[in-house]
Amino acid sequence: MPKQPKQRGGVEIEFGGETRTLRMSFNAIALLEERLGMTIPQILGGQYGIRVVREALYVGLSQDDRTLNLNKVGRIMDSEPQKITYWMNKVYEALALAMGISDVAEDSDEGEAPAPDEPADAE
Repeated sequence: MPKQPKQRGGVEIEFGGETRTLRMSFNAIALLEERLGMTIPQILGGQYGIRVVREALYVGLSQDDRTLNLNKVGRIMDSEPQKITYWMNKVYEALALAMGISDVAEDSDEGEAPAPDEPADAE
């Protein structure tokens, strides 16, 4: 079956034992920038850690799940610490797609987006 095109800014993610959509609308991005005091270029530049991942997961997932809050997101992260690199890649992918950056790996459903601290190969 052919792949469905991704909705701009929405990527599938496994989080808390569920498949969800990490959706980075412009409102979510503005909220993320405001909450972190960082711009998206700074975040996409790879200069971020757990706080950014937790905040991005919260703002990107809470649009579809109003029961989420920062503590709940943090508890889910605590329960699956082996997935932090996967989540970092998914956050990067969702933000890049929302901003119209096309160098995100096409088959990144498995968390194969460029690592946040590694620049994507230039064509």
